[in-house]
Amino acid sequence: MSAIKGINTNTATPDRMIEFKYDKNELKEKFIDWTASLEDTPLDMALSVITYIEKKYYPVYIFHFNYTASWSATSIYLHTEEYTVYESKTVFVDRYGGEHSQCGTDRIYMNGADRDVPYQAVSKQVPVTKTRTIQNKQPSNGRIFDQRLDIIYNSSANSDFDRWLGSFSLENAVSYSSNKLQNTNIEDSGASYNNAMDYAEKALAIEAKKMCVSQIPGNSYENFSIDCLQKNLHIRSSYSSGL
Repeated sequence: MSAIKGINTNTATPDRMIEFKYDKNELKEKFIDWTASLEDTPLDMALSVITYIEKKYYPVYIFHFNYTASWSATSIYLHTEEYTVYESKTVFVDRYGGEHSQCGTDRIYMNGADRDVPYQAVSKQVPVTKTRTIQNKQPSNGRIFDQRLDIIYNSSANSDFDRWLGSFSLENAVSYSSNKLQNTNIEDSGASYNNAMDYAEKALAIEAKKMCVSQIPGNSYENFSIDCLQKNLHIRSSYSSGL
């Protein structure tokens, strides 16, 4: 495998590259050895002959942004408070004025005999304490200063390639030379560069929003907007790696 670095803003032509480590014959041998080591590989795989193999370079772009952003939003503050309401309640009053939650009787002596006299049902207003959430909205604004964001765009869309590139020391890159690309296939760097720029701009907008939102006071927010995003692309480099 290999890689490249470059700063030509018009064509994104790299100025450094990570070369392939093996020639095509060595790559064929290593591919067969690797395939034969897999658990479900047919036994005759080691006898296979690879008739065609292609070396391909993919542009990989690294963007270093410095940015400052100002934002505005409506902050929403929430708090709870207690309040009192009056609700109707039926109570049962005995002959002595005592209140009961359930009906009952008083036993009294009347007209020469003991008698059960039912409690009197009375409706009354009683206080009940409840809680409610109060919402208060206030305008808010702020700025984030001198933020740094590094973005890597790999035009191959290969996660294994991403992991390999991340583990590779770019100090091992060599000076770019078109002669080193003979008998290799190179992806259209112009199209890849445009895609990379579009990807980087969107990634920057997402990151800037996340940083701004983290500053908004209150329990939640609405009507958020980034009013100004000042960005400076200090380094725009491209690495192209072969698979």
